[in-house]
Amino acid sequence: MPGDKLGRVISLDTLGSFAMAPVGEILGGIMTDRLGAGPIFIIFGLFNLLTVLLPLFVREVRTLE
Repeated sequence: MPGDKLGRVISLDTLGSFAMAPVGEILGGIMTDRLGAGPIFIIFGLFNLLTVLLPLFVREVRTLE
């Protein structure tokens, strides 16, 4: 990524994160209401674990300097 474009990328990433937060809260509330808090913690805990571990199996990610 060229250094002169990095600020734009970071600003778009931040904007997207803040824009999607209310959507996540609404969907999380609906899912928790229907399934209960325990299953939601397990589901999203497993999802987070997968998103952390899956890149370790990609050769390009493992060989980054």
